[in-house]
Amino acid sequence: MTRLACRDCGRVQSLGIYPRGCPACTQAGKHGILEVTYEYGGAVRTALQRAFDSPRAHSVWRFDVLLPMTARDAHAVTLGEGGTPLVEAGWLSDFASLQTVFLKNETSNPTWCSKDRAHALSVSVGRALKARGMVAVTTGNHGASTAAYSGHAGVPCIVLLAVESDVIHRAMVAAYGGAGIVSAHREALLRHLVHELGWFAVTSMGDADAPNPFGVEAYKTIAYELFEDLEGVPDAVIVPAASGDLLYGVYKGFRELRELGLAQTCPRLIGCQAEGAAPLAHAFHDRLNDVPVLSQPKTMAISIGDATGGKPALEAVQDSGGDIVTVTDEEILAAQRHLASHGVLVETASASSVAGAAAGLRAGVIRSRDKIVCVVTGSGAKWSTQLLSQTTAGVYLEPSPATVWNLAHTLEKLPQPG
Repeated sequence: MTRLACRDCGRVQSLGIYPRGCPACTQAGKHGILEVTYEYGGAVRTALQRAFDSPRAHSVWRFDVLLPMTARDAHAVTLGEGGTPLVEAGWLSDFASLQTVFLKNETSNPTWCSKDRAHALSVSVGRALKARGMVAVTTGNHGASTAAYSGHAGVPCIVLLAVESDVIHRAMVAAYGGAGIVSAHREALLRHLVHELGWFAVTSMGDADAPNPFGVEAYKTIAYELFEDLEGVPDAVIVPAASGDLLYGVYKGFRELRELGLAQTCPRLIGCQAEGAAPLAHAFHDRLNDVPVLSQPKTMAISIGDATGGKPALEAVQDSGGDIVTVTDEEILAAQRHLASHGVLVETASASSVAGAAAGLRAGVIRSRDKIVCVVTGSGAKWSTQLLSQTTAGVYLEPSPATVWNLAHTLEKLPQPG
């Protein structure tokens, strides 16, 4: 039986929409985080093993035995998310000095980011529970993905975009049929839509204003896919971290594999944050009980520039023997350029996992002989303004034939990427 249990007080609730989190904690003046729970046993293990043995399908719904609803439900929505490539990236050895490193390339999802996994499930659950509409607070990727899945499901959608969001994200929201609102007062608008109008918030698990416990369950499928593709468990998985839902979801997936006896160990989960926006790192290294709220987080990696994060992410790091590393914006840009030079164009937040691999190696968090997976979460093509500001060199407007001839000869003499 699948239910919701409070991580704080332990009370159990039936599946439903709880816009303030755990009802019992809310009544006591507290904020309790609800999480989807399952009855693990032989039948679940057999069903999950059957999913591994079946032909590869590009959908998170392949693993619905450990999701809060099944692919057979009439309300289930899919655009073919999941089944993303695992790329062996030996060419990263000259950047991070790692012997065995893989990229889990989430940019191949339908809206080119890992958020698609979460929204396939969240929108499906919201639709099944007859939500009046979907609402997302976003820097870009999160909202565009919500609009895509809401549009496909035929559910109204409002996306509350940050003023820093790129024009591409805004255009995507509109193209998918959502209503995009660019505002510096997104949290107040979210509370109004959720608590007064009854809309379903597609937010993070630990969001204090309008938590969503469902999306994190879909992130578990990344762990299942890694276990399958690697035929086992890697030594460490490095994940860009803002709220930490993705980090916790990957951890929970590996934890379930271990609890079901399919895996013997859980990899070390390593979160990566920018130095100017690292509330989770601060909480972890200072051994705080709660994640602090930063007054002025600052990083060009906007997607991981949140002022605070969720406690479940800290649990993932602590229980897996992992860590949270911080990197500078300059290190993130260097990683982004290196990835792009090898044909992998990711946004700055995504590149933080690769920058984090190098930083983790220097700090002794990971070893050069470890088998490492860096999760790259979103495409750089959706951050046009930021991308163009970093890549003006190399573009020539109406050059003369002589310029092209000289350019060709210059390029021929340059060493090619290994």
